[in-house]
Amino acid sequence: MTHARVITLRLNYLMKFLFSKRAALLILALPFSLMLQAQDYTWKKGSNTVDQPGTYGAYGIPSQANTPGGRTNPACWKDASGNFWLFGGLGIDVNGATLNLSDLWKYDPVTNIWAFMKGDSIGDQPGDYGTIGMAAASNMPGARNVPVSWTDANGNFWMFGGNGIDGNGQPGELNDLWVYKPSINQWTWMNGSATANPTGTYGTMGTAAAANSPGSREGAMSWADAAGNLWLCGGYGHAAIAGIGTLNDVWKYTIAANQWTWVKGSNAINQNGNYGILGTAAPANMPGARSYSNAWTDAAGNFWLQGGLGYIATGSSFGLLDDLWKYNSVTNQWTWVNGSNNMNQFGVYGTQGVAAATNAPGGRGVGATWADALGNLWLMGGSGYVTASGNPTSGSLNDLWKYNIAANNWTWVKGANTALPAGVYGVQGTASPLNTPGGRSGIARWADNTGGLWLFGGWGFAGSGQPSELYLNDLWKSQSCTAQTVAIQSPSAICAGASATLTAGGASSYSWSTQQSGSSVTVSPASTMVYTVQSADANSCKNLASVTLTVNPLPLVVAASSRPAACEGEQVSLTASGAASYAWSSGQTGSSIQVVAGNTLYTVTGTGANGCSQSASVTQSAVICTGLSSNTAIAGGLSVYPNPTSGLLNISSASGAGLSAALYNTLGACVAVFANGNNGVLEIDLDTHSLQNGIYFIAVNDNGAISTHKIVYTK
Repeated sequence: MTHARVITLRLNYLMKFLFSKRAALLILALPFSLMLQAQDYTWKKGSNTVDQPGTYGAYGIPSQANTPGGRTNPACWKDASGNFWLFGGLGIDVNGATLNLSDLWKYDPVTNIWAFMKGDSIGDQPGDYGTIGMAAASNMPGARNVPVSWTDANGNFWMFGGNGIDGNGQPGELNDLWVYKPSINQWTWMNGSATANPTGTYGTMGTAAAANSPGSREGAMSWADAAGNLWLCGGYGHAAIAGIGTLNDVWKYTIAANQWTWVKGSNAINQNGNYGILGTAAPANMPGARSYSNAWTDAAGNFWLQGGLGYIATGSSFGLLDDLWKYNSVTNQWTWVNGSNNMNQFGVYGTQGVAAATNAPGGRGVGATWADALGNLWLMGGSGYVTASGNPTSGSLNDLWKYNIAANNWTWVKGANTALPAGVYGVQGTASPLNTPGGRSGIARWADNTGGLWLFGGWGFAGSGQPSELYLNDLWKSQSCTAQTVAIQSPSAICAGASATLTAGGASSYSWSTQQSGSSVTVSPASTMVYTVQSADANSCKNLASVTLTVNPLPLVVAASSRPAACEGEQVSLTASGAASYAWSSGQTGSSIQVVAGNTLYTVTGTGANGCSQSASVTQSAVICTGLSSNTAIAGGLSVYPNPTSGLLNISSASGAGLSAALYNTLGACVAVFANGNNGVLEIDLDTHSLQNGIYFIAVNDNGAISTHKIVYTK
């Protein structure tokens, strides 16, 4: 029995309660952003019949005759030049056999041509792993289907796991992590095992470690965050101990460190969910174990998943789910947002084109998913339930749904509300509102650089008269009107507290993420922000543009005097700190200047290395020190010295009697009392009384004779 037949029988067993004797194969839907809301379909390439083998041609040579064979569950990416890539899947090889595939293809949407880039045209090929961490021309992942994939910030393609063939030629679940660099056309084995069916090494939750590794699995969900980390959730495979089942663990892979972190979820299989309160995030919330779910990333960086095959809150049975969840990777919390916490729910379609709180796509496995420029989440097809009155009520679907995050509701936009619909191909290369792909799951899909959505193959129906679901290799473009290009003029950076004017051009109307309208808006962000403008031209075709406005911090400038209250005419030092350069109101520059004491307010403006400035002030007070000396003699044999004082003050009397004193500020408030002066001597430490620099008055009691004296305190 072939490996592909084993996979088909196992998945058929898992889903037999849905699809009777039909094998239902699902694909992981990778999140990406679509700029325009697609409406009309164009059949671009490939066959309108099923089970077609590939036409490979020569390695790396584009040809109009080239086309991948029918398949489901491939990995797919888009490169920086806008080309579409796919790898493997389960389908038809060059000899017409149904096997796991390891061929790598590139499609140019401008020329409408495929090129066979790498791998093998014959199915069920084992992996050639080479040395971990080292690229080589001979390296090649083994044939597989239902892996997960990502694209990193450098335009490299990443792929993890799936069900396929290991380095020894053995079939099973995989946990190998690969990176492909289009610039050199080479694969690198980065992490994981070269043999099938390894269990996971979880380590400590929340702690990255070189030994950590997710268990082997297929049908997981994946996302990439703004920091470039790769995320993985759930799937069907192996957890921490022997045995295979459905998973709900969440993992994060850090590319620079080449390390996995177990972030959330269980390290065991077949776990029930903890739904909590609908719409409320909580640390304890957790989707039940599941695989083949729909997945998205929204504009705010949150991860979303819907449905899949798995477990609800209670019970040991599993089925198709229709619950919608949001995961915030910053707070590490899940929120049950929409849908049912039961399994095998029928869809509620409502009126086509009309949103409603009661609408729901129903329980289903993964179709194609994308997010549009307005932040809506889109879902097309998959395998699952339609309406309760449908005949049949389940199977491959071609319905198109839109979820509005802000309104928390679904809209049935296009396609059939019946299962197993046939495709309408029309004329190849010609768009028509009548065209539609047949019901299918396991779809590869991409967004082009102008906002069009592209779909390839899957497991499902071609044209009318097809007897059952089989492997497809048709390529479709979902087409909408073309909006004008919009550009935003803006400074790249401003200083904290400043404003900036953003100006958009190229369209007829504009709606900004600030809730403002018009071609120009003024913003005053407190921190670095990404501003987005949704534009529309005269034909209501929409487009999106964004700009990042960096907010640089102000320097923390501090100014001080060496002697805030000095004798009038005395020279003192003023200093400033916290910036790179300084300009004083006196016209002087530098971090330290010399001034003559006077009752003057000095302002210094400090400028940081980023060009931002902040000001600080210092008042230089002056006191008249005429008649004061370091040893002030007072009639009656009483002396108070030194004066001015920087802290220590001595009082002596020729009487030789006990002395006491009280210190008053210029407002007449007593701020300190001193006693116990013996033999006509009283020593005072003003520093212990938290005094401000300035003028004070001290009243001295010399054996009953009280006299008051002005002193100057300068620290």
